[in-house]
Amino acid sequence: MDGQRGKFGCKKWTLIVFAVLGMISTVIMASMATTLVDTYVDENYQIGHPYTDTDIDSIKSSAKTFIYAAAIIALLFDLMGAMGA
Repeated sequence: MDGQRGKFGCKKWTLIVFAVLGMISTVIMASMATTLVDTYVDENYQIGHPYTDTDIDSIKSSAKTFIYAAAIIALLFDLMGAMGA
């Protein structure tokens, strides 16, 4: 193995670029998902349902928490990939 090649037989900068692109796309997808949750819930909020405003806000924050948790896990895997390159 020379200094320019990683364990997978490709150049190290290629692996680092893919890991960084994965991190960037994860952040973009998480931000888009949380925006979609806000937009969808606010636009489809209808009168006559059994939920109060507090319940709706709680549901939105729970959905955002799950999205952020999944994004953090994905970012950690991308970070491990970048460190392994």
